[in-house]
Amino acid sequence: MKKLIILGIVMMTGCAGSPVLSDKASKIQVYKQDSTLIAKCENLGPVSATVSKMMAADEVVDYAKAEVKEQAAQKGADSIAITNIESGDNGVMNKFTVQAVALKCY
Repeated sequence: MKKLIILGIVMMTGCAGSPVLSDKASKIQVYKQDSTLIAKCENLGPVSATVSKMMAADEVVDYAKAEVKEQAAQKGADSIAITNIESGDNGVMNKFTVQAVALKCY
């Protein structure tokens, strides 16, 4: 019975709405890697996140981007440049990896 309750909690949290971002991460600007707007930004290093959830693919990508923003915020970034988004097979769940570069532009 205890295992069933824990499984139910995990399943419910796996289907929660949009990702919640910290204040710093919510202010991070997202750019494509070839954007001319980031030409003079300081490169703070790579950030990446892999997320698997029983959600629509675009929602899983949003969660992975949110995790990348959190990592970038911890590095003191105000922007990220997305370098790659990969999908992977994880059975019935959607799995995506988002790779980016943390940037200090402002």
